Amino acid sequence: MIFCGIDWAERHHDVALVDDTGQLLAKRRIGDDAAGYQILLDLLAEHGDTEDNPIPVAIETSRGLLVAVLRTGRRKVFAVNPMAAARYRDRHGVSRKKSDPGDAFVLANILRTDMPMHRPLPADTDLACAIAVLARAQQDATWNRQQMSNQLRSLLREYYPAALEAFAPWQNGLCRPEARELLKLAPTPAQAARPTRAQLRAAFRRAGRSRGIEAEAERLRDVFRFPGLGIQLGARVLAEIGDDRGRFADARGLKAYAGSAPVTRASGKKHYVGRRMVKNDRLNHAGYLWAFASIRASEGAGTHYRRRREHGDWHAQAQRHLFNRMLGQLHHCLKAGELFDEHQAFPSLLEVAA
Repeated sequence: MIFCGIDWAERHHDVALVDDTGQLLAKRRIGDDAAGYQILLDLLAEHGDTEDNPIPVAIETSRGLLVAVLRTGRRKVFAVNPMAAARYRDRHGVSRKKSDPGDAFVLANILRTDMPMHRPLPADTDLACAIAVLARAQQDATWNRQQMSNQLRSLLREYYPAALEAFAPWQNGLCRPEARELLKLAPTPAQAARPTRAQLRAAFRRAGRSRGIEAEAERLRDVFRFPGLGIQLGARVLAEIGDDRGRFADARGLKAYAGSAPVTRASGKKHYVGRRMVKNDRLNHAGYLWAFASIRASEGAGTHYRRRREHGDWHAQAQRHLFNRMLGQLHHCLKAGELFDEHQAFPSLLEVAA
């Protein structure tokens, strides 16, 4: 009997033929195209392959065009697990050397010595094979979508946390067409505050949504406009400062309570400015998260942070300075009953100069 082993690859395949004594009869490298398949069939025919008595083939995969060509007729095709093939390779040498022609020779010898221990691929109809290709492609697409969604979620958590908050109420939020349209409309935190309600409604319609557009556009408008303080951090800040608006006489009291305002010690010629050690640790921790998220969620906050770094502040100092400024803005909004305005909170350099 003649046995065939094929080492499969994406662009080419190595073929080896052995007889029942293990003697190598032929070896050939073929391309992964129609011409290569024809060379393989001619090689098999030269060594006695017929329709009634086809040469069995061992290969390390059960899918692909090459396998489909080999499975035509009465030929037995054996899909050998690559790990099992590696164990057989150790029987032919101890140096652990590996090559594609050598792997094809090993696969052919697997059939020569242990063909009864392996099961050939089932003789499915063409329709069943076509369904298998489509079903596996759909499943692979689902897995790839989830993998890319996890990668996008990780990136957004670092760069664009407001987007995650916007998509959180939706089931499979990042995989929905609404999320793709909104990321096209506002791909960066700085651009997130610019879309109008009409633009948000138009994005929902392009995604194929027809219900709840007004409410979702209003919700996203609120999410994207305030820099970095989402539901969870907002609850933490509210829990620590309370809802009694007369608790702090001025913004300085709130800043001292949060630990964002520095402590100044002056005596004679000595002058020291350092961070405050006595503070509300929970509010201080929430403030650092708030400032960190705002650096990328707000163009003005990011500019303020970079200006402080250029001034010589460390990263933590610049964050604390930004937190201190935003606490003053929060105190003003609560006292005056006004909504946050990005342009008023962080005016541009030209406006300041004017």
